[in-house]
Amino acid sequence: MTDREKREKIQRAVHKDREGWLRAQRREIAALGALYLRYGRAVKLDIIDAANSDGLLVGVSAPALERAVSRKIALLAADRNDLFDWAVRASATNGAARIAPVARIAGAEMPAATIAHAESRMASWLERHVAEDGLNLSARLWRIDLGAQDKIISALRDGIRQGEAIDKTFKELLRGGAPDAATTRKIERAFGQSRAVNVGENIQKLFTRRGEKNIVFNVERVLITETNRVNGHAFIESSRDAGAIGMRWCLSPSHPRADICDDYATADKYGLGPGGYPMDAIPAFPAHPLCLCYLVPIFPWEVRK
Repeated sequence: MTDREKREKIQRAVHKDREGWLRAQRREIAALGALYLRYGRAVKLDIIDAANSDGLLVGVSAPALERAVSRKIALLAADRNDLFDWAVRASATNGAARIAPVARIAGAEMPAATIAHAESRMASWLERHVAEDGLNLSARLWRIDLGAQDKIISALRDGIRQGEAIDKTFKELLRGGAPDAATTRKIERAFGQSRAVNVGENIQKLFTRRGEKNIVFNVERVLITETNRVNGHAFIESSRDAGAIGMRWCLSPSHPRADICDDYATADKYGLGPGGYPMDAIPAFPAHPLCLCYLVPIFPWEVRK
């Protein structure tokens, strides 16, 4: 097999294995969405249960309902963190193990113990890693949770205020006699919008990707970006252990538009060919949130003079 054939075979092997990992990542994203949907339904039921006989959030203890909702959000965060922990470790495992078929093609020795060591290093590395925004993974999730709770509690308070306002208006109109038809229709519309079931459904949308202020997209973006980060860095470390002298930046086949990744994939600053970087000069990976580029190891026999 010529050096060129080996290089092409390595790139195909890396791409095939990474595509398999991306399918697993999509399953994790679906599980994350299902988790948020389940807790969104639970919060909606808490809100409906607090309604009066007219179905309005009137005379309820706002602090008590807020505490009940906050407990649900805390439980959601704990379950979500467990999912993240599993996904991060699975991504580190995949990234480290991806070197095995590559090493066979390259003719390098890669003991299983060395791969396992790269995996464990990367899983713990991500917990400590501080990104450009000054946050590690735990702090980033905490900030998202804090913002989510603010949105949900704000929507809940709006629902309580609306329910109390329409209830007061309705009672005042009844004391003044039967309202005309136009006023009756207006009250009925306001009453429908203020019912606890509607308030609950609007808040539930925040737990899905349907709502304008949904909280799921931000969490999905973190999951995709951080699992991609640990997957790529685990592969870099195991490639280093296998004797690679650098990594080649490759665009994802689904690369949607030109950005900094195109520059990384075409630059040839180090004599390693387009997209080639020595181990100590690899650009920050991933290059941006939701980046799906991948890296391929460069071995000494590829750059023989």
